[in-house]
Amino acid sequence: ISQNALNEGAQALQESTKKQLVISRDLTAQSIETYFSFIEKQAISLSQNNSTVSAAKAFSEAYDKYPTNIDSTISKKLADYYQNQFDKNYQSLNSDKSSNPSDILSKLSPTAKTLQGAYIANNPAPLGEKDKLDSSGDGSMYDRVHQDFHPMFQQFQQEFGFYDVFIVDAKTGNVVYSVFKELDFGTSLTSGPYKDTGLAESFKKAVNSNNKNATYLTDFAPYGPSYNAQASFISSPIFSDGKMAAVLIFQMPIDRIDNVMTHHKTWEKNGLGETGQTYLVGHNKVMKSNDRLLLQNKAAFLEQAKILDLPSVTMDEINKRNTTIGLLKINNTFINEALSGKDGFIIDNNYLNEPSLSAFKPLKIQGLDWFIISEQSQTEAFRSIKDLKNTVYTTLMIVSILALIIGAILGLLLSKVIVSPINNMVKLMYDIAEGEGDLTQRLPTKSNDELAELAKGINLFISHIDKTFTSVLSSVIRLKPISEDIADVNNKLSSATNQQKQQAEKVNECLTETNESTKKVEQE
Repeated sequence: ISQNALNEGAQALQESTKKQLVISRDLTAQSIETYFSFIEKQAISLSQNNSTVSAAKAFSEAYDKYPTNIDSTISKKLADYYQNQFDKNYQSLNSDKSSNPSDILSKLSPTAKTLQGAYIANNPAPLGEKDKLDSSGDGSMYDRVHQDFHPMFQQFQQEFGFYDVFIVDAKTGNVVYSVFKELDFGTSLTSGPYKDTGLAESFKKAVNSNNKNATYLTDFAPYGPSYNAQASFISSPIFSDGKMAAVLIFQMPIDRIDNVMTHHKTWEKNGLGETGQTYLVGHNKVMKSNDRLLLQNKAAFLEQAKILDLPSVTMDEINKRNTTIGLLKINNTFINEALSGKDGFIIDNNYLNEPSLSAFKPLKIQGLDWFIISEQSQTEAFRSIKDLKNTVYTTLMIVSILALIIGAILGLLLSKVIVSPINNMVKLMYDIAEGEGDLTQRLPTKSNDELAELAKGINLFISHIDKTFTSVLSSVIRLKPISEDIADVNNKLSSATNQQKQQAEKVNECLTETNESTKKVEQE
C-alpha cells in the first residue's frame, strides 16, 4: 500500500512540476509576445505622430544645411574621444580588441564629423550620458530644431526604456537624429561605417516598404557603436503628405526584455523555486536573455561553464559584460525540435550538463525565429518526491510499530475473550478423562458468541454421559443381590463336588487293591 501510494504520489508531483514549468513557459511567452506587440504599436504610433513627422522634416532639412567645416580644436577633441574614451572602453569589454577608431573616423562624412564634434566630443556630459545636452550653443538651425524636439524624444526613450531612438532620412540614409548620441549619430546607413549593421538593416527594410502601418524587426547581434553589445532594432516608416520622409528606429530595450524573462529577478515568487528559470534562444541557438545562475552567482556560473569548452574570448566577454545574451550557445537535445516549430517537455541535461526538466515552445514574434525554455533542475524538482518517500517510509515505520504494540495488546485482550474459554473447556475435559470423573461440572454459557454455543454443546454432552453412567450404576445395584445368591449356590456346588471327588478317589483305591489281589490269585 505504501509503495503504491509513493508511486502515485511521485507521479502526481512530477506531473505538477511539469504543469508548473509549462505554465511558466506559456505565461512568460505571452508576456514577451505582448511586449513586442506593444513596441510595434509604439513604433507605428510615434512614426505617425504629427510631432514626429514635423521633427523628421525639420531634422532632415537642418542636417543638410549644417556646416561641414569642423573647428580644428573640436576635430582634435573628436579624435581624442574616439581614441581615448570610446576605444578604451571598447577594448575593456572586448578582450583588448580595438574598434579601429581611425578607420571609423575616416568613413565619416564632413557633416557627420561636425555634428559628432558638437554633440559628442564638445559635449560636457560624460561618456554614456551625451543625451543630457539639449543645445550645443552653435546657433545653427539644427541646434534650434534639436532644442525643440530632443526633450520630447528623450522623455519617450527614458519612459519606455528604449536604448536609443533614431530618425533616418529616407533619401540619404543619414542618421539625422539620435537621442543617445553614440558614434552612429550623423552617419550614413548606406555608405558609412555602419552600413552593414542591424541598424542599417532595419532602415533598409522600412525604406523599401510603402506600408506606413508596418514594422520591421532585426534579431540581436553585436553592434559596434554600443561597444559590440547585443542590439536589436525595430523600424517604422514616417510619411509626410503621402510620401516617405524618414524612418523611425528604436534600439530595443534589451534590459526590459531581460527583466521579463528573469521575472525581475523574483524567480521564487513566480513559482520557479531555487533553480528554475525561463530564457530565450534564437535560430542560431544562442541565448537572447540572461542565465539565472550568472545573475545570482557569477563565480559559480563561470566555474560550471568550463564544461562547455567555450572560447576564452567568449568567457572573458561573459565575465566583463555580466551577460549571456548573444554569447552562450545552447546545445540541448530538444533544440532542433523547438527550431522546427514544435513545443514540448523533456527530462534531460541542460546546456550546463545539469539534469533538468525543460518545457519549450516557439515564440510568435514577427521577424524573429526565437523560442522560449522554462526549466528547473531535477534535484529541486524531485526533492518533494524524495521528501514524500521519506515521509511515507517514516510513517510506515511508525504505523508498523504502533500496529505491533496494538496487536500485542489486542492479543492479550483476545486471549481473555477467546482463549480463556477454550482453556476452560480443555481443563474440564482433562478433569473428566483423567481425574475423578466428576460429571457434574459445567462450562459457563453467559455470552452469545460461538464459544458459548460450543460450551452449551459440551455441557449437553457431559449431561448425556452423566445420565448414561447413572443408569448403568442403577442397573449394577439391582444385580448385586442376584450375584450374591449365585455365588452362594456356586459355593455349595463346589463343596459337593469336592466331596464327590474324595469319594471317587476312595473307590479308585479300592478298585486298585482288588485288581492287585486278582493278579496274585492268577499267579498261583
